Amino acid sequence: SVTSLQISDLDPAIIKNLSCPVLMVAKAKDMSTEDVTSRISVGMESLLSKSCEVISVIVNRVASADQGKEIIARLKEQEMCKDLALFAMPEDAIIGQPAVSEVATALNARVLFGEEDMYRHVSGFIVAAMHLHHFLSRIKSGTMVITPGDRADILLASMASFSSDRMEKISGIVLTGGQIPEDTVMELLQGYADMIPVLSVDMDTYPTAVAVENLRFNMAPGDERKITRALALFEENIDVEKLGELIVSAESTVMTPKSFEFMVMQRARELKKRIVLPEGQEDRILMATEDLIRRKIVDITLLGNKEAITQRIGQLGLHMGDVEIIDPETSPHLEEFAKTYVELRKHKNHTMEDARDRMLDLNYFGTMM
Repeated sequence: SVTSLQISDLDPAIIKNLSCPVLMVAKAKDMSTEDVTSRISVGMESLLSKSCEVISVIVNRVASADQGKEIIARLKEQEMCKDLALFAMPEDAIIGQPAVSEVATALNARVLFGEEDMYRHVSGFIVAAMHLHHFLSRIKSGTMVITPGDRADILLASMASFSSDRMEKISGIVLTGGQIPEDTVMELLQGYADMIPVLSVDMDTYPTAVAVENLRFNMAPGDERKITRALALFEENIDVEKLGELIVSAESTVMTPKSFEFMVMQRARELKKRIVLPEGQEDRILMATEDLIRRKIVDITLLGNKEAITQRIGQLGLHMGDVEIIDPETSPHLEEFAKTYVELRKHKNHTMEDARDRMLDLNYFGTMM
């Protein structure tokens, strides 16, 4: 990865001894087009001077599609880059966002509630030390609320906003000062069916706010949502087939689990089928659906109560675009499927009323689709 103006002598030596081609990745975040192209040029000169074979350059985290195109155009003007496979990948804010679990670890926080939802991503922080009505107007999707531990009004309002379909969904709450809510408030919170993470730290509010602003987060190995998003970003902006052809000489003849997964995903993407999932209100199904849609592997239809599914998607902080949701009770296909079912089972003398009842079962309805 080219992040400085110099590549160490050790890197080319390792590359040559392993007979490996070089795929250069250059970071463009917070850099001008001139700076990025200059760094890539210096890196290329260093590698070529040591007889290393560079097959491609990926410019990562460009500010916009226009900047990416401009960088590639300028590199194409250079003799040493004109025949290379050049790609640009845009900055993705969500990939750079920490999960609540990472914030908790960094702050050495205790988890009071919502331990099963620590995967949520945090888009920013809001310090809630103001009056309640001012606080409610500042709630944004994905933000994490920092408030003194004795501010039960802020805590309860945060929980109420999360349960409301009129408010954006926060990702969690940090209670400061080493204080936790009184027993009556804790008992009330325990009754919430959908609980977001609530953390407690010993630091006061201001030091906590300063601490989170200075934190730097990386992609954690267990953050499946962020990893899936990064994979999707790569697949959308890189010609994987072309890149694969360029490095084919370095390919292993062993079919590893990851290479097998890649092959299966590529085949599924080419065939692009639609999957009907009757378990549309189950969290694990919704999270898997987000992964599949994001990577454009299949089209998905979820079965169940549309309002309940949509609300749960929001509560889980998932992004599914315009995923199709069908409620059998209101579907125009209910009668059609019931008639078909009666015809298929006419030897068992099923009535239309019985068939309608069967079609309200999500598994039966999904099978008929």
